[in-house]
Amino acid sequence: MTDRNRKLNDYNEQLRLLDERFENALNRRKETFERSAAEEREDAAAALRRKYVENRFAVKRLPQVAAAQGLSGGAVRSAFRRGAADYETGRENLIAERDRAMAKLTEAYTQGSEKDYETYAARLNALRRKYANVL
Repeated sequence: MTDRNRKLNDYNEQLRLLDERFENALNRRKETFERSAAEEREDAAAALRRKYVENRFAVKRLPQVAAAQGLSGGAVRSAFRRGAADYETGRENLIAERDRAMAKLTEAYTQGSEKDYETYAARLNALRRKYANVL
């Protein structure tokens, strides 16, 4: 085997390892993102379920609470509307919080992937410079 062939084989092996490391880094980053995103979605869904259950109990208790406080008619209807509005506001806040968290995860994933690519490109360029005389 000639020296040029040996160097070309070395280059190809280093290129294969570089590609493999890059692919592994991207896969790890994607797995981390997917796991974190799933956890965030599950947490948000659980919080929304809790909010719903709390609202149902509040609606169920409201007539008893209103009667105990001597409220009736319009005051009770206003309390129901206020409770419904509070539920919707809380629900919207939970959804907005989930969306912000997902946007943050997506941004971190995107930036990390870009950094991985930049690192790969820099190492690839260095490898090509190192073996420029055989390529």
